[in-house]
Amino acid sequence: PPGSSAPAAAGPPGSSASAVAAADADALAREASGGPSTRLLVVQHQLPFNVSRTLDGTWWGSWDDGSLLATSVQGGRHLMGSLDVEVVFIGVPKLPAGTADLDAKEQAALQSLLRENSCIAVFLPNQLTKAHFSYSFTVLWPLLHNQVPDQHAGGQGGDGALVSSWWKGYVTSNEAFASTVKQSLRAGDMVWVHSHPLLLVPSALRQARIPPSCTVSFFLHTPFPSPEVWRVLPHRTQLLQGLLASHVIGFHLFEYARHFMTSCRRLLALGENVGAGPAGGVLSIDLGSRRATITVSHVGIDCEVIRHRLRPPQGAQQR
Repeated sequence: PPGSSAPAAAGPPGSSASAVAAADADALAREASGGPSTRLLVVQHQLPFNVSRTLDGTWWGSWDDGSLLATSVQGGRHLMGSLDVEVVFIGVPKLPAGTADLDAKEQAALQSLLRENSCIAVFLPNQLTKAHFSYSFTVLWPLLHNQVPDQHAGGQGGDGALVSSWWKGYVTSNEAFASTVKQSLRAGDMVWVHSHPLLLVPSALRQARIPPSCTVSFFLHTPFPSPEVWRVLPHRTQLLQGLLASHVIGFHLFEYARHFMTSCRRLLALGENVGAGPAGGVLSIDLGSRRATITVSHVGIDCEVIRHRLRPPQGAQQR
């Protein structure tokens, strides 16, 4: 499909050679036709690609039909196919439940498979993954939905030790994501970071001094709570600063954007701007030497995906 240099999916063991050949042929064809040279690195908590191992230890996988950002329609690139860019996904691989930490050899083999499909893995130890998940979904998730769970009052035992350990895991995990992104960057790449498990990735990338020609955007797939709720979070300022390192910050609704901007004004003393733009007012946060643009974008329905799901299986009798 347009904007993709990867095969649709990795087949069963024994097909990797043909997949590599197909990818190479596609890349050569794109180069000969003057295809896209710009890349979009989509950074999300988990890769939209399911992997598993056969009895002999060989990795294989396929695109995740349920993923928002990559479906099996048109080779796992339908939602990105309209963009005239090469799309690369970066995230934690979806390993079978109960998989132990992979050694270096296993990681290299899996990374090879993923790269054939325009994916790059971020490998986190299981203990770190657990802490990252706990902070993301036990602490952040309810608070972002305007709920204040008991963990914000200090965690189990009231001493804050549990939440503090989760926070350290969250920070370390975000730094690992940023490190993988930086290692994969080329001049002129666009980085698109997704949702609340990765709020610190933009600031980690800025601290890593990525090429100035690269742009970093962030989209939050949850609400952003009222400033009164957000301020109960012990790490509220670090998370705001993490987001503000982005060039563009996207929200579903203006209400969420307004809550975010108000929190920035009250907690960080940052001013807001509404400037003239081609489509009317442009929201931004004034950071002194630069501005972070605020956007509001609704998630629509992809009609082609719905049509694909409604088609009866091949050979099935229609009524």
